[in-house]
Amino acid sequence: MSDELSGKVALVTGAARGIGQASAIRTARAGANVVVSDILEEEGGQVVEMIKEAGGAATFVRADLSHEEEISGLINKITSDLHRLDGAFNNAGVLQHGKSLHELATEEWEKVINIDLTGVFLCMKYEIMAMLDRGVGGAIVNTASALGQVAITGASEYIAAKHGVLGITRAAAAEYGAKGIRVNAILPGIVETVARQTG
Repeated sequence: MSDELSGKVALVTGAARGIGQASAIRTARAGANVVVSDILEEEGGQVVEMIKEAGGAATFVRADLSHEEEISGLINKITSDLHRLDGAFNNAGVLQHGKSLHELATEEWEKVINIDLTGVFLCMKYEIMAMLDRGVGGAIVNTASALGQVAITGASEYIAAKHGVLGITRAAAAEYGAKGIRVNAILPGIVETVARQTG
């Protein structure tokens, strides 16, 4: 444990597994009070227990990022219960395997866009509102992908979403940097997570 982020409150979405889980644990080790959010309640609760057993502070809040009211409710709960939001890692996302563009059903396209892009937009919207209300700035990191800059076959919906995440990240960084809110993205390559294995 360290005190690098002592006194800070940080949200990590998609925190039950993989990159999100590792990030939530690392953020707690740096001293932040971490809000672990996911649709997987049991696994999210286990992450909270791991953090607490290591001497950190964490709570679990379930949220389905395909629904705006759940995202606004998540941020409202954080600001109501913990009275601040200093940082957020918008990591939740979905993968689908291997269909060419002409084979995609509209609902398959919308599922990925709604969570991987619109979900990031909505998280940022309510996170930024909370940070502006406090007036002391904050930091937001979005999970994009190496596929946000290149293309492969059989992943058009995912590639479109991740290109969009990079675009909205750049736009928000330009708009809110002067207000003390830093917005960045990470672009991981292939990471062997449960989400990648199961789609």
